[in-house]
Amino acid sequence: RGTTVTLTPKQEIYVNQKKVSEDNLEKTLQDALSASPDKTVILRGDKDVLLGDTVKIMSIIKRAGASEIAIAAEAERKAR
Repeated sequence: RGTTVTLTPKQEIYVNQKKVSEDNLEKTLQDALSASPDKTVILRGDKDVLLGDTVKIMSIIKRAGASEIAIAAEAERKAR
């Protein structure tokens, strides 16, 4: 299943639903990845998260030792 990183529009970061600071993200991810045989990180966010923030978080994820980054996206909902 991998490790999940969620990035919010308010620049909050969660690793497996636990809030972490950007400064602690790499260490938290290293710990989570070392405890799991699956080195995939699933990156979640929404359309209001800035691309620059996403790229910065992705580089931290790679530095922490992730073998793959999967991006979880929600389909747009059509108004009825």
